[in-house]
Amino acid sequence: MAGVFGVQGFGVLSNFNGELVSKTADSVMQEIADTGSNSLELAPRIFTSTRTSNNVLNVPEKTESDANIAKAVADAHAHGLSVLLKCYDKNIHNCW
Repeated sequence: MAGVFGVQGFGVLSNFNGELVSKTADSVMQEIADTGSNSLELAPRIFTSTRTSNNVLNVPEKTESDANIAKAVADAHAHGLSVLLKCYDKNIHNCW
């Protein structure tokens, strides 16, 4: 993927705990590296109780664990990709 920009890559969104460290995620990281990309945005969702809340909730079935995020970063590095971590904030009740 030759181009004007020094950083070229794709984003990987996680809606559920464990998605960033699944076999599918590892396969996707390899496919991204195979395109010639050199970076990956890991985007785990974080949740708040209301649309105006500044308190982040730990929802175990949805929120990626710190260990999973660390492993996903290590996996991406193993595929030769640099990593940008960008959390996506979502209201747990889908009320916007």
